[in-house]
Amino acid sequence: MSKKSKKLTNKEKALRAEAKKSLQIQGILPPDKPRLNRKKFTIEVMDIIDGPEFSFHESLPCLLEIIGVMTPTIENGKVIGRVTEEHIGVLKLLKMTADLQAYIEAKKKAGEQSYSVKECYDVVILPTINLQERLSAERQPFWAGNAAWWVESLAAIKSKEMMLCHMK
Repeated sequence: MSKKSKKLTNKEKALRAEAKKSLQIQGILPPDKPRLNRKKFTIEVMDIIDGPEFSFHESLPCLLEIIGVMTPTIENGKVIGRVTEEHIGVLKLLKMTADLQAYIEAKKKAGEQSYSVKECYDVVILPTINLQERLSAERQPFWAGNAAWWVESLAAIKSKEMMLCHMK
């Protein structure tokens, strides 16, 4: 059984910080990386996407390539290497895409032509954002096997309807 390490004193913390700075000056350790300003980054990316030179249709092959690069490698059912926060973000996006596709198919089978933004958020997006359970071995969407009940319960939600142009 390993011993619990004691907390560093302020003097020890100062010594470590001084040693780290010294090693950074000598070039042994890399300099501290500045934190990403998330709001500024968001504005920069959205400006690019909303700009006249960007086209989603022309960028789809590039997007698919980047998604392939940003997903972890799996060999023989085991993940190779470390799974980063960025990997999880891309995987959550892919899960939401698959769940939305299954949701739309269930709505089509039920004869419905639209769904609300609130329905989509509550049923597809929120469960993935708050993901705590693993996908089943069959990798079914979370409502699989009970789609009729699921679609009926969604019909009870009253909110602004969003037409699906791709359901026609």
